[in-house]
Amino acid sequence: MNAVTEPVALADLVAAVRRQLASAAPPTWMATSLLGASTSVRGAHQGAGASTVSVALAEALAENGDAGGATIVDLTDDESFGACATIEARADVGLRGWSGGRRGKVRVVRPTCGVADADAIPGSVVVDTGECGWPERSDVLVMRATIPSVLRAERVLDTSSAYAVAVVAANKWPSTVRASRGPRLMAAEAENRVVFFPREAELEINGLSADDLPASTRRSAIRLRELLDREERDEIGASA
Repeated sequence: MNAVTEPVALADLVAAVRRQLASAAPPTWMATSLLGASTSVRGAHQGAGASTVSVALAEALAENGDAGGATIVDLTDDESFGACATIEARADVGLRGWSGGRRGKVRVVRPTCGVADADAIPGSVVVDTGECGWPERSDVLVMRATIPSVLRAERVLDTSSAYAVAVVAANKWPSTVRASRGPRLMAAEAENRVVFFPREAELEINGLSADDLPASTRRSAIRLRELLDREERDEIGASA
């Protein structure tokens, strides 16, 4: 008897190819292509808002006047919805092993498949890690102010670590969500390592684009940048 083959939707095929291409550039060589001033941003789950936080943080770093500028490395599965969706103009970024374009003062890039000797990226680098299997420790864990998101974030923090926690689409914890926090999120808040990104209806509805981010999102990103600066100072002090 002949086996019946189910038709494959084009969108599913494209998504599978993109996942394969993304996995062809493993973080082991990618990390060596980044300079030391790199910040990894990880979502506790899909749809947490990691790309939004990555873009906002990179813009805050660019405004800070960091030497070499700021770059976002987009490792999400689908560039139509990650940081690459915010590119204003695609162009040659002048770096072997990377392609993308610019968003104002920020360079937005993705790794080029098969290039194992990519150029180092100058300046400050924000890595939107997506689902690529980035090493265990992340600088920023992004989540939502919901009970399911809290449970997922605590699960992530059981097996990895993050210095800062960015809570997207909320000004504070709703009372029921606050009561559901586990020991790791409670510790992060006790140490003032939680930054809230207020809900912006237009951003929630339309998603990321080349348009400017809302003012409240930019302000929260500045607070996140200052928090990460504090981490860097603490690490320097500990090693002195």
